Parts: sequence; structure tokens; C-alpha cells
Amino acid sequence: MSKYSWKITFSNGEILESDEDMDGIYYSEDEAYEGALQAISECNTGKEILYMSNPGDYDEPDNDEDYEIEIMEL
Repeated sequence: MSKYSWKITFSNGEILESDEDMDGIYYSEDEAYEGALQAISECNTGKEILYMSNPGDYDEPDNDEDYEIEIMEL
């Protein structure tokens, strides 16, 4: 049975990859894609929380940031 993981490349060059420790191994491409979308959502939520906690130290979040999701077969 094939296993999949994801890799997200943001427009600023940052790369975020799924990890076994984060339950980042999936048994279908669709599951892996949904996992990547969940990670993007969590990143956006984290940016909002940091900005709300201290707007002077953190830029206003840009949730429309461009990204590319790559699904990889392991």
C-alpha cells in the first residue's frame, strides 16, 4: 500500500513538510492534500494570534500568501 506526504513552499521561500511526528504519513493523495490544507490553516491562525498578542512586534498577517503544495509518494 502506498503512503504519501506533503510539502508546502510559500512565496517567501519557506518550506514546510509533513513529518511522521505530526501524523504526516497518509494512505491516499487526497488525505495528504487535506493534511497540507490543514497545516496552512494552522499557520494562518498562528500568524493572527501573534499579531493580536503584540501588533508592534509582528506584521499584520497576510492570509492570501501564495503557496505551492506538492504531494509525494513515499
